[in-house]
Amino acid sequence: MKRVFLFLISALFSCALFAQGRVDCIRTRILHPDETVLVVAHRANGSSNPENSLSAILASQTVGADIVEIDVRRSSDGVFLLMHDQTLGRTTDGKGFVSKREWSYIKGLHLKSPDGKLTSETVPSLEEALLVAKEAGVMVNIDKAFKYAPEIIEIAQRTGTLKHLIFKSNCSPEEALSTLGHWRDSVIYMPMVGLDAEESLRDVVSAVDILHPVLLEVYSASRGDIKPLMLKNFLGEGCRLWYNSDLGKPFCPEKDAFLLDSFGARVIQTDHPKELNEYLKERKQ
Repeated sequence: MKRVFLFLISALFSCALFAQGRVDCIRTRILHPDETVLVVAHRANGSSNPENSLSAILASQTVGADIVEIDVRRSSDGVFLLMHDQTLGRTTDGKGFVSKREWSYIKGLHLKSPDGKLTSETVPSLEEALLVAKEAGVMVNIDKAFKYAPEIIEIAQRTGTLKHLIFKSNCSPEEALSTLGHWRDSVIYMPMVGLDAEESLRDVVSAVDILHPVLLEVYSASRGDIKPLMLKNFLGEGCRLWYNSDLGKPFCPEKDAFLLDSFGARVIQTDHPKELNEYLKERKQ
């Protein structure tokens, strides 16, 4: 019996070391960009599991995701939880605005599967999600909650997941530095830039000069626009460009090939992490 117990303890310890080692490797690839491509599971692999669920986070590593993107909101009594929408109805059996409901109500709600059927899974808190991400060995991109960064960092410290975090926002560089405070060198922050505005390239130059980012999320880029090509050449090898694939649509390798080859994407967020990972292996990326 003692041997079995020691074996189980050893196995759990080995799994924890593997997961931490995987995160360290991913983080190193972010901090020291190369030509490899990082795969981000949109809404924590929400096309195969209930979106923003613990099962989705846990499954993301098995389908080759390096990062899970999760949407974070806060209940009326201050608990951080995973939910994309402002309201509860689309993804749970509950009703009302997230910000108007207490955690005691929200945590008992059941999540819906991608086809809209109720599951036995309930809405997870951010703390629970970070612990599962730690177990899975994936980094975590926090969406919709940058203004709460100091409070989220406290949770990450408590769960031992500070190195897992990637914050993002489209606020000014000065506001980003003010929000992060003395944590600016401890977590990864990614500016977001939309290329649909004329001043977008000026915003990129400002963000790079002030923040020196290792990640930059680009949205609203079109095939006929020259700005993504200018951006690719301007940034060079010191920063990974993050693009979103056709979210909410079937997997399209041609679109991902275009993002990789023409726009220089080295991080792709997708609803199909398994298919994208297999495609990248074919390309030897």
